[in-house]
Amino acid sequence: MKTTIYFRLLIITLFACSCSSNDDSNNEPNQTNSFNINGTNYELENAYIIKTELNNNTIYAIALTKGEVLTMGNGQNETTYSNDFSHSFSFGFQYNNGILSELPIGTYEYDGNGVFNSTNIKNQYVMENNLAVSYNNVFNQSDIVANEGRIIIAKLSDGNYNFNFNFVTALGQINGSYTGSTTEFVLQ
Repeated sequence: MKTTIYFRLLIITLFACSCSSNDDSNNEPNQTNSFNINGTNYELENAYIIKTELNNNTIYAIALTKGEVLTMGNGQNETTYSNDFSHSFSFGFQYNNGILSELPIGTYEYDGNGVFNSTNIKNQYVMENNLAVSYNNVFNQSDIVANEGRIIIAKLSDGNYNFNFNFVTALGQINGSYTGSTTEFVLQ
């Protein structure tokens, strides 16, 4: 009889534990179209691919933002933003093997000097007449610990991508992703 009672208690305990783990998943931060720094979640609304062709090299930047980039230019006052622009997470890539027609897909480890060579987070943008007059630099590549950074770029269809990224930094762990449409700017 004692064995039956213990067996039933064991089954009930296992059942209760297995159910409670499902409930915990609702408390984790959303990693879709957002990034997280030490438990603080930042929403991402837009994605931009900026391509520059220079001396038979192709430089790409990916900018994930909350707020819109209205126009893109080469100079500081040539780029305009929506007045509700609040933060951006950018990634830089340089390809020294000629002019590329589109952003290459794949997994890129941050290396500082090679293909995936820059990244930064900016927030607290102050806007006047659709120009950024100031912002706060939250993070840049010098904050990456031991080159521990990675981004996975997947093209879903024309103009639609998935960007999944994570970094170990002096600020702590940074994780996030964006899936959706992108706007491309080509600079000369």
